[in-house]
Amino acid sequence: MKRRRTIELIALVEEVNRRNRESTVSANVRQGWNSLLEAALMARNAYAGFGYYDASQLAEGMSPGIRTDAEGNNTFPDETRRFYYVAR
Repeated sequence: MKRRRTIELIALVEEVNRRNRESTVSANVRQGWNSLLEAALMARNAYAGFGYYDASQLAEGMSPGIRTDAEGNNTFPDETRRFYYVAR
């Protein structure tokens, strides 16, 4: 019997995180990736939250997921620029 080929969940998380950090596609496309990943993480009871990429983690000119001002107030220019954590 042939063995099924499946992607490991951690590899999927790493790929979505990379794409959210490096992609130049529209925010709607990234939101699709994020939604699918969140569903997979929830189904495996492995969802452990997410964080936002700031400007220092992105290429110049990309809108960050989070921006913190001098007083410590956060704004969220592009909420799809996020990275996911995995429960172990």
